[in-house]
Amino acid sequence: MDGVSAAAAILQLAQMAGQTALEVYNFCSAIRDAPREITAISNDVNALKPLILNLEGALGSEAVRNVVEEDPEVSNALWTLAAPIKNCQSALRLVKDKTSPYLKKVGSAQSPDSVGKSDDPQIQRPRFSRTYVLWHFKRKEIFGLLAELERAKSTFSDAMGSITLLLTLKLHPQANGTRVLQEGYEFNADLGSVLNDYAVSVVGLRLDDNQSQTSETTTTATATPARSDHDAAQELKTVVSSGSTFLLKAALQYIQVDSRDQKGRTALSYAAEWGKYDVAKVLLDEGASVSAKGWSLSGRSDGHDPFFYSGATPLWWAANRRRTDVADLLLRHGANPNSRTTSGRTAFQESCWWGDVDTARLLLSKKADINAQNCHGWAPIHEAVTNEQMGTLELLVSHGALLDIATMQPESKTALHFAVERQRIDMVELLLKSGANPQSLMIEDVTPLHLAAAGGWILGIEMLAKSWGVPLDPRDTLLLETPLHKAARNRHVEAIDRLSALGANRKARNVDGQTCEELLACSLANPGQWDVPTHLATWMESGYG
Repeated sequence: MDGVSAAAAILQLAQMAGQTALEVYNFCSAIRDAPREITAISNDVNALKPLILNLEGALGSEAVRNVVEEDPEVSNALWTLAAPIKNCQSALRLVKDKTSPYLKKVGSAQSPDSVGKSDDPQIQRPRFSRTYVLWHFKRKEIFGLLAELERAKSTFSDAMGSITLLLTLKLHPQANGTRVLQEGYEFNADLGSVLNDYAVSVVGLRLDDNQSQTSETTTTATATPARSDHDAAQELKTVVSSGSTFLLKAALQYIQVDSRDQKGRTALSYAAEWGKYDVAKVLLDEGASVSAKGWSLSGRSDGHDPFFYSGATPLWWAANRRRTDVADLLLRHGANPNSRTTSGRTAFQESCWWGDVDTARLLLSKKADINAQNCHGWAPIHEAVTNEQMGTLELLVSHGALLDIATMQPESKTALHFAVERQRIDMVELLLKSGANPQSLMIEDVTPLHLAAAGGWILGIEMLAKSWGVPLDPRDTLLLETPLHKAARNRHVEAIDRLSALGANRKARNVDGQTCEELLACSLANPGQWDVPTHLATWMESGYG
């Protein structure tokens, strides 16, 4: 797009993405009796659609384009939207292209002009229905599309929010020309609406000569430049740890508030981690960046795993340390509730892992994504179940979290797999009663019943088989083994007897032609040679080689 202004280029991209968003939304919302994953896609697109359309509408205004093009700072910021918009459009197209082959049109098609105008029940708008369709695709594929769309949407939202913050700061500078965000500002991704307001304000200032002169007045005071080196950041960190707001204000006279240490962390990041509310408030009042991320490290630092901590924002640290009051303060100063670490973890995921229901509720009230997945496909529901946080799981279920969303390879587990692995009957019951698939598949098509048998968990076997009627003889794809074989490998004789009493086929043979009795005899003779890990129920511990 060489030679094209930022406003014109982004307008063109927004128009294309907006059209695609409308097509995908109309497509998904027309599916009759749609399952949760399709409904989730529809909801995601419905939330994204107005942001794109508002941006398109704002940039379609000549007045807005003129204001943007005359301000290099805003114009340069606008260019940062190019890649996120393209990614969103690509993800939206992928959703439609991957889903449409599995659906079948029902009813009689109308002409475009007649859609929505006829009251004749015999003439139906083209629709898609589960009733008339075989859903051949695996749900994991749809969950993968959801994750891709959600990541693209998050990046786009983050970029738009950063520009709305810039515009807000430009409109309300302090008397000395510095930009400090006032408390009460919430993260806002609706850049289109903010651009319109910004253009109106700028034009109004130009018409008012006195106000214009005031806004252009700057103070010129000679002062020693504030330090921002690593040593200065370390000094500021020490002051933050003391909790003294008096010392902090003194230090900020000669140290920049967003100075970064050797890990890329700012003073606000440490204040959030340590729960220093008053210190955090002073830092924010002095203009600290609420969205500053730590750098992406490759080695452990202070006992911290880089996978979890790299790229963490102050809000993430507050959630990680269960500092609900600090998290609330940060959100009131414009923190993005869906900002991610380098590995894709959100603050909401952290609160779910630690069972911090208060912070989780707070983040949900600020529109945190309840199904956000990290780069390995872990969603908040996986975090809650894996760390056995029943209260958090109840919160997630009550707010409509996707129950069958799977982690990525190699394990590809759902929340139900994790609940069975942990042998938490209360979690298993809640998930199943809320609509989780009792026959969901993980690596090598291992079912929850396979895991229950491998762990010798009688309660789980009975609930799945008796209460939910799952098939007793499903086979994995690698060893062709039934739950009886898994119980035999791990020498769980009681589980073998219980499965048999429920009707499992004791004569079923695995890939080596062995029955469960023959496999049990081998395992009893050489225990270490036949076991399978209870969290996998297959001996494929890592990948596929």
